[in-house]
Amino acid sequence: MLKIESRPTRHQNWSYYFFLDIEGHQQEQRLVETIKEIRKYSLLLKILGSYPVFVKEDYEA
Repeated sequence: MLKIESRPTRHQNWSYYFFLDIEGHQQEQRLVETIKEIRKYSLLLKILGSYPVFVKEDYEA
């Protein structure tokens, strides 16, 4: 995990949204398992973006 932030939901006192920055792509097996585990403890889980790692050698011609 690279970063975690919390923000109030504005719907109810002492209710928060949590934003996580996690290194990796959502299709990697370790993240598939992590996302499943997070869903068990979450009322709502939204993936805002998932980007593959840039590898310079893959783009050199």
